Amino acid sequence: MSLAEMQRCFAQLLIDRQLRANLHLRGAEALGGFDLTDRERKSLTELDRRQLEVAAGVWEHGRLSTAASPFPLTMRALSGRISSLASDF
Repeated sequence: MSLAEMQRCFAQLLIDRQLRANLHLRGAEALGGFDLTDRERKSLTELDRRQLEVAAGVWEHGRLSTAASPFPLTMRALSGRISSLASDF
């Protein structure tokens, strides 16, 4: 119902893989926890799934890069496992 609520919902979509999956499976019903107008729900349900996944991946990469920069040897040791570990947080 407000710009802040729409932004909160979009931010949650970027960080919550399960919410994104639910959005594409259940549509507007998946957004029940947000105080959105019908128009806002429609806008979010019409987001291109591939583009939303790309945006979420870019956000996750930026978050990991920031967190990893002080620990280069740890990151090297974890190599390909870091993304799956980080998605739990």
